Amino acid sequence: MNLIEAKYFKTKFWSEEHPCIYIDGVRLDSIINQLKPDQDYLGLIPTLFSALNHDVEEMVVWERVLPKNGTAILPLLMCPDDVDLYCTLIVVEVLIKGNTVIWTRFGLDDSSDDDYVPRWLGTEVNWFENSPAYEFKLETYKAMLDVFSKERVKNKS
Repeated sequence: MNLIEAKYFKTKFWSEEHPCIYIDGVRLDSIINQLKPDQDYLGLIPTLFSALNHDVEEMVVWERVLPKNGTAILPLLMCPDDVDLYCTLIVVEVLIKGNTVIWTRFGLDDSSDDDYVPRWLGTEVNWFENSPAYEFKLETYKAMLDVFSKERVKNKS
């Protein structure tokens, strides 16, 4: 089992500390950057962070974070400049099996559509070769999500 947690950190392009996703002690944008060293993914921020500009985008992210049936393509890391799901967007395929959450593979979203509610996200993905899979205890995964949920509530008030 891998360890997933949220820790506060001031990333490269964000002016203040915010929750970041860590897997086995390594920040997620660093993991992605190691997968694709020819790109610069350092400084991408989690979509779970309450910085998204549109409620419908936030809704799509939170609908997919714990899929009820089968798998889901979760928008996971986004560009801190635009803070939306339409620029650089790293996605992960999420699967729930009993009390285990599995992130099977990562990729760069290449989907597009004009629909206001971006449910089309994840329909076209350039999956990363040699993408690692991670398995988390459901309770640990939910504890990580709770950090982001509290931040969302705090920033909405």
